[in-house]
Amino acid sequence: MDEADLRTVLTVLYGVSGSVVIAAYVSQVLSAWADRRGARAVSMMAWVAWCSEAVIEFSYALAVARDTAFSLVSFGHLLGCFGVLGVAMLRRRQYQKSLTSTAADAFIPAASPCLPVTDGYGGDL
Repeated sequence: MDEADLRTVLTVLYGVSGSVVIAAYVSQVLSAWADRRGARAVSMMAWVAWCSEAVIEFSYALAVARDTAFSLVSFGHLLGCFGVLGVAMLRRRQYQKSLTSTAADAFIPAASPCLPVTDGYGGDL
């Protein structure tokens, strides 16, 4: 196999493996969405790091490599990373909001010993 054939094979493998990895992001998005406790299994720090790397990778693909296949796969990684991070952030916000609203709904102020208990119409009970 000469160098041109090797480059062709590697380009095809890169495109195929990149597409498979991009499809794997879908399972992460679905897992984060299905988690009713705020996507706690998702490591936000790891996904922020991977999103940062994806931005650099895509920038490199466009500005330095100037390779269409590399740019497309890099863009797919970028979308996948931010998709997982975005859904995880949304689910955490929704979960926190549900905790706050549940706690607020459950709060019933106790009668204060310093204030008289009334019937609500101005009369003491």
